Amino acid sequence: MPRPLKVFGYTGHRQASYGPKNVHGQTAEIIAAATKAEVYRKAGISRPQVDRTLHEAGNPVEVAQAMTSPGTVFWQPHNNMARTGEWTAVPPQAES
Repeated sequence: MPRPLKVFGYTGHRQASYGPKNVHGQTAEIIAAATKAEVYRKAGISRPQVDRTLHEAGNPVEVAQAMTSPGTVFWQPHNNMARTGEWTAVPPQAES
C-alpha cells in the first residue's frame, strides 16, 4: 500500500527571485511527496541544504497548490513584501 502524500515546505534560493524586495534571493518552496527522501530526490537538493527548514506544511493554500501536481516543486519569493501569491512550478528532477 503506497504511503499517503504530505506537503513539505522549505526555504530555498533561486536566481529568478532576486530583486529589490528580495535581495537575498530566498524562496518559500513546497512539494507534495510521501517521504522526506522523496523530497530531496525530486527537488534535486541535498539534505544539508534544507535540513533545518524542511517541515510539513499546514497552510491550506500551500497544501492545495502542492497537491495539484505531486512531485513538482512550487516556489515564490520568501520575503513577504515580494510575494505575489503566485507560485512558480519547477518540473521534478529526472530519476537516476
